[in-house]
Amino acid sequence: MDIVIIDGLSFALPLFIMAIGGIYCEKSGVTMLAVEGLQGFGAFIGAFVAVAIAGNFSGDSPVPFYIAMIMAAVGGSVFALIHALLCLKFKANQVISGVVVNILAMALTAYLTKLFNRVIFGATSDKFVLTVSSRITIPGISKIPVLGAVFTNLYPFELVIVAVAFVAWFVMYKTRFGMHLRACGDNPHAVDAAGRQVGQIRLAAIMICGALSGLGGICFAYSISANFSSSIYVGYGYLAIAALIFGNWRILPTLGACLLFGFARSGGYRLVQVLQMPSSYQDLVMILPYVLTLLLLVFFSKQNGAPRVKALEGFGIFDGGESMKTTTGSKVINYYEEKGLDDVYYWFGSDNFGRDIWTRTWSGARVSLIIAVAAAIIDMVIGMSYGLISGYFGGKVDMVMQRFLEIANGIPRLVIVTLLLLVLEPGMLTIIFALMLTEWVGMSRIARAEMLKLKEQEFVLASRTLGAGNFLIIFKEVLPNIIGPIITQVMFSIPTAIFTEAFLSFVVLGIPVPQCSLGSLISDGFNSFTTHPYQIIPPIVVMALLMLSFNLVADGLREALDPKLKEM
Repeated sequence: MDIVIIDGLSFALPLFIMAIGGIYCEKSGVTMLAVEGLQGFGAFIGAFVAVAIAGNFSGDSPVPFYIAMIMAAVGGSVFALIHALLCLKFKANQVISGVVVNILAMALTAYLTKLFNRVIFGATSDKFVLTVSSRITIPGISKIPVLGAVFTNLYPFELVIVAVAFVAWFVMYKTRFGMHLRACGDNPHAVDAAGRQVGQIRLAAIMICGALSGLGGICFAYSISANFSSSIYVGYGYLAIAALIFGNWRILPTLGACLLFGFARSGGYRLVQVLQMPSSYQDLVMILPYVLTLLLLVFFSKQNGAPRVKALEGFGIFDGGESMKTTTGSKVINYYEEKGLDDVYYWFGSDNFGRDIWTRTWSGARVSLIIAVAAAIIDMVIGMSYGLISGYFGGKVDMVMQRFLEIANGIPRLVIVTLLLLVLEPGMLTIIFALMLTEWVGMSRIARAEMLKLKEQEFVLASRTLGAGNFLIIFKEVLPNIIGPIITQVMFSIPTAIFTEAFLSFVVLGIPVPQCSLGSLISDGFNSFTTHPYQIIPPIVVMALLMLSFNLVADGLREALDPKLKEM
């Protein structure tokens, strides 16, 4: 068991660091299919440098190994510029460009390996002979049963990969660069509008992918046979791509997929040894990760499902079928029949990942309502207090407070919200805070106007004569008399907050995945509008109904609470 864990980790971790590079590209909006070629060329550069400088160090010195890792990352990053040039500069098809770069890198690596061996080292071999990398064991922890195998006989590069993976995760999810990179994939127009160069961010993502792929390639070379040749890594790049797909382009789930592939490979080898099977069966074990990939694709892949309602499917509507245009004409496709899902009913259909749009729509409505109501209540407290204090004290106090209000109102609200969300981490609390800073102006003006009308009334003068304090008069005497307009304004502000939140989520400045709001659902539906138009209809209808409902309630409250309208 320990051997399976040790060997599985040495295979899974280089695969994992390559998959992280692919995630960076995909998150930035660039499809990267050249991972295999990049790892080979990067490993070639690192192995060549290691062999060239090996004579300057002792046989057990780790320096050539670490230099090889650095040069492999540099080599992969530089070669990735070809893909960047084709995709970003010449606007070539990203899939075709990835295939071309992959083939070019593999052919060039094989040719240069033979050429350098013959011309520089005077050998006819098609491989570079590397030094055997020493292994380390972490004392204490390694003695734990089963789990201790993780910390036993480690290659030094495994610790390096873990550290690099943590840094990559931190950069992706905890830095402004990572936020901009993810936004480039979701909505590049919003990033461009915010003043960021989408092309530069995507170029950085491609170079990071090349560097991580080269790092993974040289690690494979040291762990597999301590030799580098153009054939030792064949197929590993595609496994990395499969792992990041299974991980839904997220780092931690991708790690799980890589570990699964690694343990499948090492477990297969161990099984051959235990059963004392012929050595030829070891080659058969090599296909286990690929077989596992196919099985996962067959059983766990998801696709769109059109709306299906049990009570209506007998009438030929909402039966799960949708018409798709092909090169030979229109074709009706029914996802439920193809998968044998006889008892599954998605009333609103399913999205690109097979998720129920009915559930996500109401979950998104809940998030939008929480944000809108919370922002409206906070704005009521802030705006009402500000307006009441300004109107009551008047004079210089009122003049200063109103000049500040005019400055705040002069700045476009969308600009303030966008800047805040670019600085802070996107989320529900951030959106509530941003709306809180921008939506109180209207409330304060209404409260100030009502205070100016009531502060010279007899009941206020009577309270002041009896010795009541200023704040007691404001919040006990005046506030109950203006609660009607305040509540009405609050009800009118909720639809505005719902729309603002939906817009921010639509331009990828709102709720981050995997959470959803009405705005993010509309954005997802918009991306598939031409092929699956049913995905965008439910969130739009629900948002429109919510806004209409709150507006009608606000009208009703205004008629019920405003004495002037009662007289009419």
